[in-house]
Amino acid sequence: ANRVPENKYQDFAQHLRQAFPISKGPSMVGVLPFDSALSVKYMNEVQQALDAKLVCGADENQNPFKEFVVGGAGPSELVRELEQQPGSLVVLEASDTASIHAALLAHLSTSVSPIAGLLLYGSGSTVEPSTLALVQGLNHVSANLPVLQ
Repeated sequence: ANRVPENKYQDFAQHLRQAFPISKGPSMVGVLPFDSALSVKYMNEVQQALDAKLVCGADENQNPFKEFVVGGAGPSELVRELEQQPGSLVVLEASDTASIHAALLAHLSTSVSPIAGLLLYGSGSTVEPSTLALVQGLNHVSANLPVLQ
C-alpha cells in the first residue's frame, strides 16, 4: 500500500495484515506512509520534458520544487504567492519584465524563501536584453537559480 496518511499508518497496516494473513497466501509486502518528499519535482526534469533552453544557471538544474506559481496578476500578487509557497517554480511570460524582476528580488530577499527557478514562456517572446543581463548577472550571487525558456 502506498501514500497512506501518517496519522492512519498503524491502523491501515494492522487492517491489511488481518485481511491478508500469511497463512492464506501472499502476505502484505509493506505499507508506505505518504511522504511529501516523494512528490518533489526537479528543474532538470522540467527542462527535459519541455525541451527548454537553459538561459542561465547551473547546468545540472537539480533544484527541487513542489509547487508552481504562475504569474500574470502582477508583481505584487506574485510576491504574495511566493510568500505562501516557498521554493516554487515560477512560470512567467518572457515579456513580463516587471514580474521577472519581482521574482528575482524575492529570490534574493531574506523575507521570502528562494525560488527553485524561473520558466519563461511565450511563442516568439524573448526576454528583454537588459532583463536577461540582470538575470545572468545573478550567477555570482545565486548560481543555483536556473532560468528556462
